[in-house]
Amino acid sequence: CEEAVGEHHGERVVDLAVSRDGARLVTIAPDRRIRIFDLPHMHETACVADHENLTSMSLSADGKSLLVNLSALSAETRPEIQLWDLDEKVVVRKFYGHKQGRYVIRSCFGGARDSLVVCGSEDSQVYIWNRATGALLRTLQGHAGTINAVAWCPTNPRLFASASDDNTVRLWGCPAQDSSPAATNAGPRSR
Repeated sequence: CEEAVGEHHGERVVDLAVSRDGARLVTIAPDRRIRIFDLPHMHETACVADHENLTSMSLSADGKSLLVNLSALSAETRPEIQLWDLDEKVVVRKFYGHKQGRYVIRSCFGGARDSLVVCGSEDSQVYIWNRATGALLRTLQGHAGTINAVAWCPTNPRLFASASDDNTVRLWGCPAQDSSPAATNAGPRSR
């Protein structure tokens, strides 16, 4: 790689993702905007304004959905994760329960057919929700500091990792005898 083949000049970007098919680039910025570009031309196809502090995002495997983490700006607000339909440009679900105020916390899709949403938290726990309903399925303990990042294994729907300010990375998984998505609710374990 020796030269830029496209660029966009504008606001500072705090996170970005490219769809697996290479057709879409999504960015979030401190100006509370989500921007969608077609690739490789960097033509902006949509700009959606949000109302909160956008800190991180995660694009689904099919490139049609986006998780956006929003931190709590005050004691009167609570952090949330928004699930966006990028084709319709609307929030279709919100996930609550985790703690995020001071740090960037990352979430991701996971499980069989990306049926789950997982996120770290400032309370040292991992949170797992049902993507379709928004129901909190499980909180996992095991870290001793803020959990900043999570990543689901793309080849094993029963395995994901979490990284924490306690200087550890933990692997979490379901018992091998049960491969259903509900197994995440029944008993993930740390390795």
